[in-house]
Amino acid sequence: MLPGVDDGANDMTVALQMIELAYEDGIRHILLTPHVNHPNGYGLTIDHEAVFEAFREEVSLIYKDLEIYLGAELYLTKDYVADIEKHADRCRLNGSDYVLVEFERLCSAELMLNSVYELKIRGYKPILAHIEVYDVCRKSIEVVEKLKQEGALLQITGANWLHNKDRNMHSFLKTLFEKRWIDFVASDAHGVRRRRPLLKQAYLLTERKFDETYAKRLFYTNTEAVLQNKAVDRYTSTIRKGNRLKVVMISAAVLVTLVLAASAMSLTKGTQEVAVVETQVSDSGLTEMTPTVDITEPKIEPQTEPQTVVVTEPQTPVGEVIIETDKPAEESKVVSQEDKQNLLKLEIETRYFDLLKGYQAEYTAIADAYAAKLQTVRGLMISKDEKNALVDRYLDELSFHEATSDDKVYDLLYAMQNELEAAKLDVAKVQAYRDGYHEVKTNTKSYYIDLLDVNE
Repeated sequence: MLPGVDDGANDMTVALQMIELAYEDGIRHILLTPHVNHPNGYGLTIDHEAVFEAFREEVSLIYKDLEIYLGAELYLTKDYVADIEKHADRCRLNGSDYVLVEFERLCSAELMLNSVYELKIRGYKPILAHIEVYDVCRKSIEVVEKLKQEGALLQITGANWLHNKDRNMHSFLKTLFEKRWIDFVASDAHGVRRRRPLLKQAYLLTERKFDETYAKRLFYTNTEAVLQNKAVDRYTSTIRKGNRLKVVMISAAVLVTLVLAASAMSLTKGTQEVAVVETQVSDSGLTEMTPTVDITEPKIEPQTEPQTVVVTEPQTPVGEVIIETDKPAEESKVVSQEDKQNLLKLEIETRYFDLLKGYQAEYTAIADAYAAKLQTVRGLMISKDEKNALVDRYLDELSFHEATSDDKVYDLLYAMQNELEAAKLDVAKVQAYRDGYHEVKTNTKSYYIDLLDVNE
């Protein structure tokens, strides 16, 4: 919609006509996302901010109650790391941490997943534009699930949901809606005759097929969160249809376990392996189940001879590290450069390990509290509608805490990776913590899905 910068409105006249269409459709806030690094070369040399300021001034003269905001769309290729480093900061949506991302239509799942990871560890919150157009996603819903697990937010185009005649795409979109995996619905505004800036009918369709709460989340609440750089409300969906409260209680139990339970967060310090314990909900309350996932704390490879390694306060020239052993003091020796690096690596990994453990205590307490609230709902002498309203409220709040926990984990892992890289150390442990985080979430959810099947 930003005039003259890409394949959208080619001048101010067309741009204002598009604004008029949007206004008549009931839209009062518009986030503009022109291309900045598209392979076709759209607007690469144009000053978007200068064009935006001129456009905003024109719009404000005509529409006093309509606001426009500037963002951009980041196009990622096989050189995604370079793309991110060069362009991502320019693509912040209204100056927030959120970034709208686009790929080539036939891109691989690996490219999408790796791109999301690289964005997350750099502190960005990726929104994947028009997720329904990617062949790899339509062919495998598991790819979409992995993207959600990585922390990606998903956007779809309203017109594709409303008018699409492609049965496969319509079925795919219906599945995403039913799973509550969609986070935003946008217009893909490009002109006044095609790809028009309209959303009202898509909103009404969503409200009719699902519910008003979910429709408002996709069309209002989440967009407002982006504009204010707040956490997006990622809907906590039920596992499958059936007894609503029973499913809700299982969802709560999962959150007790996985809200920051992974990434070595349920570990106890030491060299032993420590298990993440699942929690089952019964009518009488929460009971522990058998451990399912083992994660080992970072450790240094043993030396040739058994030693007790201690990093002492510097009492020798700076840069020298002394190893104290069980041998007499006179036999102590200066550590090799390789050992210094190993000790530094262990110190960094252990420090971040302890920080992640601290997150566990904080968020497990939150999840425990919500599990208790949801358990209480079962015994309340109120109507079904009132119970459902309470359940929805608690699930919304739980979803917010889960999203916040994801952000904190990725922020910490990003800091850890930066520190290891600055010291020219191996960063494999960052990936291990990340993988552990998602493994626990996946395994725990699978367990409760199976449990639900047995008990129904």
